Amino acid sequence: MPKGDRRGKHKTRLIVAASVAAAALILALVAVGFVYQSGYYQYAADQNRQYARDTEQKIGQACRGVVIDQRPKCLTEAHIEAAPEQRAYEHDQADLIAQRKAALWAEMMGIAALLGMGLSIVGVALVYVTFKATREAAESSRDTLASYLAKERAILSAGRALFNHQTGNRHANGFKVKLTNIGASAAHIESVAWAYLSNGMNVWPARITVTDYHPIVIAPGASEQTRHLGVVKFPSEPFWLVGTVEYSTLATSRFQCHFCYKVMMQEGGGYGPDSWVAEPDRVSGMPRNG
Repeated sequence: MPKGDRRGKHKTRLIVAASVAAAALILALVAVGFVYQSGYYQYAADQNRQYARDTEQKIGQACRGVVIDQRPKCLTEAHIEAAPEQRAYEHDQADLIAQRKAALWAEMMGIAALLGMGLSIVGVALVYVTFKATREAAESSRDTLASYLAKERAILSAGRALFNHQTGNRHANGFKVKLTNIGASAAHIESVAWAYLSNGMNVWPARITVTDYHPIVIAPGASEQTRHLGVVKFPSEPFWLVGTVEYSTLATSRFQCHFCYKVMMQEGGGYGPDSWVAEPDRVSGMPRNG
């Protein structure tokens, strides 16, 4: 048998072996994905049962001191009062399952794409004559992945900022900013940093030190308010509220949403009390949303 034929058959066997191995890995990934998905459902069911048990325990404790004749009425009213919270908790668990499933399968797709690229590299090493076509296929895969991320990612947009006063809080005066997810995937807010800039100092700060790390999940098309973005004392008006929202989407991609508002006191003019009003604005050096 000519040497070239033997080498060709050897290369073919290697390519077939690599293809089979890649297919086996992809099937294994799919199986692992279904196992994890089943675990998510089981976890949610366990959490719902635990929440129901905790609710029953609280109801029992609340009605323990009631006289026996009034105890059935107490238990019935307590169950009715607790039912909306139970449904809301189950709804939250269902939302969490959907988000985890989306993140899980996004990861699986990424790993499968990487396996496909690795198989392409094996083909390039074994069959040099197909180098150009394989390189174009790899570039196409990267473009497809980038297009997928651009299309499927979450995109946060800062909307209205409403004055908020918290009695008993050292940082009593402040605002809450409405955040809307205009993207196609859930946005997992990891932190919100903010600062109040006095007049004449309205330049984007090099570093914002006041940060809230309370996690918020915003579904596609939904809106949520930040927590209270407070300050000990407002600067002299007009002043500016600026900040940055750090969030992640599709399990690993991280992005930023920046906001800026010019704040002034709006007089009621006899029709109502004076109030703080925040209007969207831009200051020098404000970064673009990523």
